[in-house]
Amino acid sequence: MSEAKDEDERKRRLLLKFFSQSEDCLEKLDDKLVQLLQQNIDEKKKTHQVQLKQKEYFLLVAGKSRILNVLYVRNAIFNNKHRM
Repeated sequence: MSEAKDEDERKRRLLLKFFSQSEDCLEKLDDKLVQLLQQNIDEKKKTHQVQLKQKEYFLLVAGKSRILNVLYVRNAIFNNKHRM
């Protein structure tokens, strides 16, 4: 589990570095081209960066019945959070 977590964190750091490099490249592009690209890029970039910074780890170790139980509990927790 520890190896998988370390590997995941390494990949997340690398992807965040690529995001930073892509932002540097965008700053060097022609303004008209950037305006066309920017509309889609900003929203997707924010979404992906938030996902990469999250510290959730999932480990699948069980059969179908256990998976269904986990999904049921997760859904119940999700629903309770949104009711508050």
